[in-house]
Amino acid sequence: MEGPERLRRSSRRAARVLALFALIGAAVAHAQPAAQAAVSQWSDNNGIRVGPGRLHPYLEIAPMWDSAALYVPTQVNNTSSPYVLDPEIVIHFRPGFRMEIPGTDVTFRLNAFYDYVWFTGILTPGSQAASLSEAGADLQTELNTQGAVEVDIGDTFGRSSRPQDIGLGTAVISLFNQLRLRTPIHPGGRAFEVIPHGWYTVEFFSNYSGLPPGAGPCPPDTCSNDPSSQNYQDYAGGLDIHWKFLPQTALVFESNYEGRAYFTPAGQVPAGQMLTLLAGAQGLVTPRIQAILKAGYAIGFSGAASTFIGRAEGTWTPNEYSSLVLGVSRDVNNAVGAASVTDLRFYLTGKLFLIGRLQLHTEFAYDLVSFVQGRGGQDQLFGFDVGADYAVTKWLVVAGGYAFSKRTSDYVTSLPLNFSRNQVYLRVIFTY
Repeated sequence: MEGPERLRRSSRRAARVLALFALIGAAVAHAQPAAQAAVSQWSDNNGIRVGPGRLHPYLEIAPMWDSAALYVPTQVNNTSSPYVLDPEIVIHFRPGFRMEIPGTDVTFRLNAFYDYVWFTGILTPGSQAASLSEAGADLQTELNTQGAVEVDIGDTFGRSSRPQDIGLGTAVISLFNQLRLRTPIHPGGRAFEVIPHGWYTVEFFSNYSGLPPGAGPCPPDTCSNDPSSQNYQDYAGGLDIHWKFLPQTALVFESNYEGRAYFTPAGQVPAGQMLTLLAGAQGLVTPRIQAILKAGYAIGFSGAASTFIGRAEGTWTPNEYSSLVLGVSRDVNNAVGAASVTDLRFYLTGKLFLIGRLQLHTEFAYDLVSFVQGRGGQDQLFGFDVGADYAVTKWLVVAGGYAFSKRTSDYVTSLPLNFSRNQVYLRVIFTY
């Protein structure tokens, strides 16, 4: 009777598995840029010809051990009991395609994929109920690139368990889309550039299927546990000016006005608006060292923070396929549950191309996020990812690594804003 009873306990527990934790795709997302670079490097001559460009279908299979994959109650039959994070083996099946059409006057790039996230049930029996579908696409089109007025159009779409809004925690599915427009103007040549720009963003939230009432993406009393009540639209626009006083170095002035509106404003902390002004320089210091140095001020409206902002970044490129980026930035943005957030971020990214077809990658980031009005307080986010990518052939790349992430909040000491996790992943990428 012990075996059947154990199965019944596992079944009852599986029925109460709430959701995939919000950062389940973090390690895969961190490893993707390096692996995609390896794919592009060795497979550009493959693909299906589409006019002057090529279409590259691909399939990624990514098994992962996640120490904090499932968000479950400590008492199987009591959904109001405290929650803990359980480990699981998760496998991503990600078919997609990458299309690139280069040109002297028009360029077009599109990367799109579907991702089925399968909970295997190996470590937490019955966790298959948390399996879900994700998807993403990124489009970039540049028109009249050699003319006096260029038009750049971009769009980013994503459905995932990792919300873009930094104010939300776990137990939520995000549907995100951002449309961007830039129109670089080059009066009298390419040395002086005026760039009007703007973007429009929407993000819609929903619960996982079967999520019990009272278990939502926000700490208690910070926002409604109906995620759809936090659906928002962001709008932004501004004007940048670049002057190349040297062939590879420019003085820059950047301005941007950003605001937010909630589709269901009742019960929400009023969203702030902010005008950011930055000035500085960017370009090559030496043939292999590039630097960005900007400083400015954010002027807040409707309760948003008014504070100094800036960015300092250095990039070293020892060869065509290797780079090391070190930087620090301070910015002000909107967030659910607050009028605005100030994000102080330190980051390091690197990729090193070794002999043969082996490339190492690393990524580190630390964010100190301060919330203004609403929930208040500070959150700390820390994460790093280290791994390697190996191009076995032009159509096969194998990548693997380890990722660690941690978030703490002085506003609340429990989930969903306090967690730590370890992830070990393997990615196999077939590209034509």
